[in-house]
Amino acid sequence: MRIPARETLVSTSRLAGGLSWDHLSVVQSRKIRPTFSYRFEQLMHHPLTRSRGFSLIELLIAVAIIGILAAIAIPMYSDYVTRSRRADGQAKLMQVAQELERCYTQFSKYDDVNCSVSASGTVISAQGFYVIGASVPTPSTFTLTATPQNEQADDTDCKTLTLTHLGEQSATGDDKDSCW
Repeated sequence: MRIPARETLVSTSRLAGGLSWDHLSVVQSRKIRPTFSYRFEQLMHHPLTRSRGFSLIELLIAVAIIGILAAIAIPMYSDYVTRSRRADGQAKLMQVAQELERCYTQFSKYDDVNCSVSASGTVISAQGFYVIGASVPTPSTFTLTATPQNEQADDTDCKTLTLTHLGEQSATGDDKDSCW
């Protein structure tokens, strides 16, 4: 009958090369057999489990993505708001032109004193972003000009919108073609 070899545990310090062995198993025959610590065996035999929460890298990536989206979206949104406010001035120009056409139909001239538009001088648009002014209307012609006010005054593409008695639409600014 054979007697099994007896094992004893011997503590050691950390070994070089990044490996950490907490103990060595010494067999009675003096052969040293290295064994990994329980910590390494657990990682090798069980799937990795994630801790709860986000790592710093994941958080930085999310912040970078949000920053890129904001850098694209904010200028596009402000441009959209500026263009939508322009519609306020265009609508009021058309409304004032329609009122002047009614005056011409009733009184055969645009500058009659009974016309409400020519009596008031300037008209403010419904949302207050434009002031509509009529350059001295003659009995047979008029020219309406919409000048941006308040927040819309920063609109460099269309500084003023103009409408004549012939229905001619024009504008001043950096991008005149996109104003109407």
